[in-house]
Amino acid sequence: PRRVNELLVRATTTWLASASLRASATSAFASLLVHYKATHRVLHMVDDDVVQAAGDLLLGCGLVDQPVVSKRLAVMLGLENHPHLQCSSRLGEEEPADKELAPLPPGKF
Repeated sequence: PRRVNELLVRATTTWLASASLRASATSAFASLLVHYKATHRVLHMVDDDVVQAAGDLLLGCGLVDQPVVSKRLAVMLGLENHPHLQCSSRLGEEEPADKELAPLPPGKF
């Protein structure tokens, strides 16, 4: 049991040191948000639950902080103003000032 605990601690602390693990966690978080939003009617999840569930799943796997998502994804999901979602523009994803992104209709992810 002690060896298992050591392995678990070692595996989960590598999130901080590994850029590829952080990138994978960011992708997984984005995928979970899309999944939960796409199925929110079936799952009966409000936006707070969507963000919380996606974050909790990764935090439970050892990630220290909730990943940042692109502003484009947040807008697409209708979560751009959610107080617990961290958004950031990424290189190559900046939108022209005159072009407005509109949320997709439900089920169009």
